Amino acid sequence: MRTGFYKNTVFIEAAIIAVFLIIMFNISSETVYNQDSDKIRQLEYDLVRIEDTANIALAIREYLDEHNALPESLGVLETEKYLFAQNIRDPENNLPYFYKKRAADFVLCVYLSNKVKGVNTEDCPEK
Repeated sequence: MRTGFYKNTVFIEAAIIAVFLIIMFNISSETVYNQDSDKIRQLEYDLVRIEDTANIALAIREYLDEHNALPESLGVLETEKYLFAQNIRDPENNLPYFYKKRAADFVLCVYLSNKVKGVNTEDCPEK
């Protein structure tokens, strides 16, 4: 009889330890997951921003080839169907990307989570 009791006790102790480990893992992984999910979300936004930058640059080039002039704004690229509206707006805050036509070139600023990317970014306004 003692052997069966001992086996049941070991099983119960193992089950308690397993439940404890599961609870501890869930608490710590939830904390890590929440921190990691924020980082992952920022990386996803940055990926969209980089893709938008490439699409905007290509659209500006196509517009320049067809009109022999730079567009006055990114809105022109949307209006004339070079880009969709979501391609000229930041995916996180829905604000338009910074674009400024200059005499011979343009400024395009896309703010990533930790730096600025674009064209002629030295003239980008502070975020």
